[in-house]
Order: sequence, then C-alpha cells, then structure tokens
Amino acid sequence: AIVFDVRKGAAQSLGSVTFQGLARTSPALARRVADLSPGSTFLREELDRARGELFSLGLFRSVRGETVPGPDGRVDVVLTAEELPPLAIAYGVRWENERGLAAVVDVADRNVFGRGLTLGTRVLYDPDDRAIRAFAGVPERLLGVGLDLWVERRRTFQEGLYAESRTDSTEASIQLS
Repeated sequence: AIVFDVRKGAAQSLGSVTFQGLARTSPALARRVADLSPGSTFLREELDRARGELFSLGLFRSVRGETVPGPDGRVDVVLTAEELPPLAIAYGVRWENERGLAAVVDVADRNVFGRGLTLGTRVLYDPDDRAIRAFAGVPERLLGVGLDLWVERRRTFQEGLYAESRTDSTEASIQLS
C-alpha cells in the first residue's frame, strides 16, 4: 500500500504582478485582461487562466508565467509575452482564362494604440470587379462583446450586348459577437 503524508501549509498570497516583453501593448490592457489581484490567495490555476486570457487577445506569439517566491510568503508573478509583428500583410493572385489576372491585398494593424484594436484595409482588383474595404475590430475582452465593422466601396463592370455598364456601390457592416 502507498501512503501519502500531506501536511497543510500556510496559504500563499499573490505579491506583485509584472509584465515583460510589451513593446506595443499597453501594460494597463495586459493588467486588466490578466485580472490578477495582488494580495489575493495565489492559485496556480489563476496564473494559467491569466496566461490564456492574454494569449487569446491574438497579439502574442507566446505568454509565459513565472513565479518568484518571496520571503514573506507572497508569490510574485512575472508574465513574459512575445508580441506578434504589429502589421499583418496578406495577398493573393490568381489567373483565369476568361477574366485574366485578379489580386487581393490585406494590410492590418492588430494592436492600434497598444489597446488590441484592429484597423486595416483590403484592396481587390479583378478586371470586372474592383473594391477597397476599410475594417476595424474591438476584441470581446475590451467591451464584453466583440465588435467588427467594415465599409466597402466597389465598382463592377459588365459587358452587355451593345454597351458596357458600370455599377458603383457602397456597403457597410457592423457585427457583434
């Protein structure tokens, strides 16, 4: 038989919470999202939850949490984040025999003002369809609800039997999630 001798020790309290690796991200945003309260009882699960919440912002490649025991029974926490590059650039090109060359380019800043806001633009070129879209996003963690919005200006061309027609349109969308 295996016998475990467990002795209850004194509860440790959370000391200071510091952040490292935040070049663009606001420390106030990181502190609010991590939601660790110095002076409260230290629980490893809370540190893991804080790491997950920070990572879920989509601003970091990795988030590590380290503990440093203090002589007074407090545990100091150091959260080290490796930020993703601020600008995301995506593009695509295709060729269709009937239509020719088409291309799309997206450029977005995922961390505007260090607050986790997204601002960007998308440009689409197709011989018969051209569009430019501006978009913005606010993560759910900031407002309690995710907010995505975009505005798009589009011009399409159609060849008719006797003449070519052009259609201009503007669309907008607001999504809550």
